[in-house]
Formats: sequence, C-alpha cells, structure tokens
Amino acid sequence: RNHSWFFRPDNRLTVGRRDRSNLARDMAWQVEVVASALRPAGIDPLPSITPVLCFVDGQWPIFNPPKEFEGVLLESERSIVGVLTRSGDIDTPSIERLTATLARALPPN
Repeated sequence: RNHSWFFRPDNRLTVGRRDRSNLARDMAWQVEVVASALRPAGIDPLPSITPVLCFVDGQWPIFNPPKEFEGVLLESERSIVGVLTRSGDIDTPSIERLTATLARALPPN
C-alpha cells in the first residue's frame, strides 16, 4: 500500500492492517546465509539467490497485483508453483548438488 500520495509514494507491505515491510527487509541476511553456505562448497559461479515471500490465503488486488517489494518476490500459494518450476540456467545434477550442500549446511532445527 502507498501510505503517502501519488507524487511521493511511501509503499509498504501490508498484511491485514499491519505494516509488515520488515518481512522483506529482513530477507537480506537469509540470502547471505545461503550464499555463505554455498561458497565453501566450491559452487562457482553462485546461482542467483532470489528472496521470496509466499502468502497463503492472501487477498490480492484483482488488477495489477504486486509482483515484488524491495527486491523480494511476493507470491501466492498458486503463483509460487510457477516460480519453483520455471526453467533456469541450472541443470538437474547442479540442482541436486546445491540441494545436498544446503541440506548439510542448514539442517532443520
């Protein structure tokens, strides 16, 4: 939502009626953790690491829903499928290597 006026926008990520812009701003450290986990494994070049927030049961505008906020993709439970399945520059063996590297470096709690 724009919390200002047209010529001087103050866009914020609003969830319900609360300003949750911090959710997007706080993603930078998570991107760095992933990159830091891949560097020692000799992954070169590093693949692009895209921060994404997925909102389940979100109410999106019918026309022109937001695609990103401050560099973080904003997805719904339906649109995230396209993000996860789009073809990229990484082949299947590389995906498997990245997955295994991240699973070792970032085990679940």
